Amino acid sequence: MRIKILLVMTFLLVYVPYAAAADKVSPAVIELYQQTRNEVESLSKTKVGTYAKDVLDEARKSLFKAQEGLAAKNEKGVKEAVEKAQMEMVLAGVKAEEREATEKTGMTRAKVKMLEQKLADLLGEKGGQR
Repeated sequence: MRIKILLVMTFLLVYVPYAAAADKVSPAVIELYQQTRNEVESLSKTKVGTYAKDVLDEARKSLFKAQEGLAAKNEKGVKEAVEKAQMEMVLAGVKAEEREATEKTGMTRAKVKMLEQKLADLLGEKGGQR
C-alpha cells in the first residue's frame, strides 16, 4: 500500500507541474503573436496591401486562429498559426513585388509601342520628302 501511495505521490509531483505549464502560453509566444499582428497591419498600409491584399487577408485569418489559440491557452496552436502568418507575409511581399513588376512592364511596353509608332511616323515623313 505504501508503494502505491509513493508511486502516486511521485507521479503527481512529476506530472502535475508539466500539465499546469501546458495550460499556459509563454510570454515569448505571446510577444511573437503581437509582433506578427503589428507587422501585418503595417504591411497593409504599404504597396503590399495594394498588390497582395488577398494574401494579407490569409495572414489575418491565421492570426485570428492564433488569437483563438491564445484564448484556449494552446501554445502549440498559437505558434503554428503565427508561423503560418509569417510565411504568408513573406509570400505577400513577393507577390506584391511580382505584381508591381508586371504592372511596370505593361506600362513600359505601352510606352515602347508609342515610341515605335512615333519613329515609324517620322521615318514615313522623311521617306515621303525624298
